[in-house]
Amino acid sequence: MIDYTIRYDVAGALIAVAVMLSYFRQKKVKTKISDSFTALIWQCLCACVLDIASVQFIKYISPANLWFNYILLIAYYIFFNAMPLMFYMCFWFLSEKNRKMPLKQYWIYFGIYLFFSLFTISSPFTHFVFWFDDNLVFHHGKLFYVYYILDVFYVSGGVVHFLRHKRHFTPNQIISLMFFTVACFIASVIQTLVPYLLITCFIFSLTILILFLSLENPDDYIDSESGVYNRAAFLVRAQDNIDFEKNMFIIGLYSEPLVHILRSLGEENRNLFYKTVFSFLKEKSGKENTYRLTYEKFAIMLTDITEEQCEQIVKDIWNYFREPVKCGNIEISIAVNIRTIKYPDDVITIEDLVDLIEDSLEEKNSIEEGASLRANPIILERRRREHKIVQVLEDAMKNNAFDIVYQPIYNIDKGGYTSAEALLRLRSDELGDLTPDEFIPLAEKNGLALQIGNFVFKEVCNYISSNKIWEKGVENIHVNLSVIQCMQEKLYEILFDIMDEYKLDYKYIDLDVSETTAILANDTLLRNMNVLIDHGMSFSLDNYGTGLSNTNTLVKYPFKYVKLDKTLVKAAVNDEKARIILHKTVSMVKDLDMRVVAEGVEDMGEYDMVVYLGCNYIQGFMFSNPLSPEDYLKFVSK
Repeated sequence: MIDYTIRYDVAGALIAVAVMLSYFRQKKVKTKISDSFTALIWQCLCACVLDIASVQFIKYISPANLWFNYILLIAYYIFFNAMPLMFYMCFWFLSEKNRKMPLKQYWIYFGIYLFFSLFTISSPFTHFVFWFDDNLVFHHGKLFYVYYILDVFYVSGGVVHFLRHKRHFTPNQIISLMFFTVACFIASVIQTLVPYLLITCFIFSLTILILFLSLENPDDYIDSESGVYNRAAFLVRAQDNIDFEKNMFIIGLYSEPLVHILRSLGEENRNLFYKTVFSFLKEKSGKENTYRLTYEKFAIMLTDITEEQCEQIVKDIWNYFREPVKCGNIEISIAVNIRTIKYPDDVITIEDLVDLIEDSLEEKNSIEEGASLRANPIILERRRREHKIVQVLEDAMKNNAFDIVYQPIYNIDKGGYTSAEALLRLRSDELGDLTPDEFIPLAEKNGLALQIGNFVFKEVCNYISSNKIWEKGVENIHVNLSVIQCMQEKLYEILFDIMDEYKLDYKYIDLDVSETTAILANDTLLRNMNVLIDHGMSFSLDNYGTGLSNTNTLVKYPFKYVKLDKTLVKAAVNDEKARIILHKTVSMVKDLDMRVVAEGVEDMGEYDMVVYLGCNYIQGFMFSNPLSPEDYLKFVSK
């Protein structure tokens, strides 16, 4: 009888226990990676223990306990041969970011394992994998070494998958896979040449240890400030539920002023607030179901409940926030917007789920007392349109497919059209004409505003230079600057280079800046303005009279023109208070030695009013719609 050396199995079992204790004490999100790694740890521990037990019991084998020895060995081989399969699945899920494995591929790999397991289970009768002879001596069967081929199959599958997706692996995960591949080969050779040295389980446990150290840090799924699961955890778990087609409800909560409230509380009261609120939410929805999506947006994910139960939870949450939240000696009143989504009734994909919950929470619709407002799937149509517009913008940038039109600006003092505003237009075969109000915010949001801004500026400079429009009495063309353009430290260098390229006198360009842009760009904009103005350019404050309308903007920045927003002009026609405000605004701007442009003038009533109030320029449909470059030249040539 062979005298087996079990010290390596003992060491392997101790390593598996150590990894298990460390792994399970951590708070983590249940994912396909965590499930497969958990199975792998248990398989390794069971294989080590069963290998030790079978070696010990085989020493005392007798006809009376023969079947017990068979059972131990069958269990050992089943657990041991499952480890290469589970290693492969771990690495598959790591590379695919927890995506569900295609069913066909799953059954190919798992089916082969089950097929060979049947040979193991039948060994007491068939002697395929192992058997005991009449003298109770242990022997390997004819198919025993086929298991090595099976190991090679799984290892090779893992290597091939790694080579195709290696960019998705961390360096430690790459080391783990390489160690597993080499170690399997070495362990197989050693086990074959030295059968009494039980080393394979020890090698597997070392590989599991290395893999454990390379897995994602559980803290990556925890919001450090509140202690609940974060957005990444929400995405992983939601995707898992979608992959396995689990019905689920998402309850979204949003409080717009929350960020300001929490910052004013101080750390101690803020922590108490989190503890109080999330203890309540966990009590109502379950310990592991609350997530923080952004600073002021939260979500509760619920499975295996009815719609009535979801409505009751929403009602309880609503009633809870109707009363002030007590944090020590402080009571905080918080207005909360609540929306619910049901999968798969409302959404199909994880992208749609996130878009719908976040966008619907920002809707201003009021919620009936004690009721949940279901998120409106129409929002998804709006988001899909936005995605299409972004694609249209990207294509337009590549193909120079933007159109620039010019809206004449009437000079009241000179009685003629001495300037114009360059406006961007975009058309899509699928979406039709797109307005700047729709595509400019999307361009800024998706990092395209800088490219588009530079494109427009070049086109305008080329247009002015090539057509010598100053010969037609045009003093300048107004060009809008985006926020990101104004935030460039040396914007002036970029603009000078473009104008110099077209040999254009700087005085023919006026740059329009909104008040929001001025506040965001702040001192950077001011430095650029001073340099550009010193070289003959001018600036306009656009859309004044709405939003902030901060007089400090007029004091701080050296604007030459102030453009009054069309809403202020229209309101002043029929509203006495609005007319007084407009009158005082025009007087104030002119007293600051700035010129006033009235925007959006469409009829004689508005025209007479802005002329009477002393505006210097008028821009609006009453005089002309935005014109193509060719039509604008004809317009100013009359």
